[in-house]
Amino acid sequence: MDYSGGGVEMAKLLLDKVKDEALILKLRTSYNLITEDINHTQTVVSLDNLDENVVTDIVNLASGNKEMMLFETTDGWVNLNIYEINYLESYLDQVYLHDINQQTYTLKTPLYQLEERLSKHDFVRISISFICNIKYIRYIKTLLNQKLELTMMSGDKLIVTRSYLKNFKHTLML
Repeated sequence: MDYSGGGVEMAKLLLDKVKDEALILKLRTSYNLITEDINHTQTVVSLDNLDENVVTDIVNLASGNKEMMLFETTDGWVNLNIYEINYLESYLDQVYLHDINQQTYTLKTPLYQLEERLSKHDFVRISISFICNIKYIRYIKTLLNQKLELTMMSGDKLIVTRSYLKNFKHTLML
């Protein structure tokens, strides 16, 4: 991997098509980035005009920087990179972890305990049933009754309820 350019406006990521195949697929699907093949072994990903937080996440993924965390599932344990967690959802006594690879895991840990574990890693509680990774918010829309609708990078839509609005705005420095 080679990083070229002088910042977010001119950043390009040079990847090996074979060695970095999984990363290239993730960049195309999760971030909707366009890749350009240079030759039969290398491809370039342009990071131009992307949000600085998204570029940081992509560079962390590309350089192998991983902050792994173990989660107990209904089937055992799963070790996940916290940079790849999109959001967590509580529904009918179950907690679901949704990652940026469109995988969903059913967890045994209650949502409030997950909130404590993830709060220092850019996660914020947005309702009684949801915790989201603020780095994967694509768009914020104001709704009636002091609510917000979040469109995540994955296209999923989540609602910030009134009870959690103040903390959400504080976390995003709005």
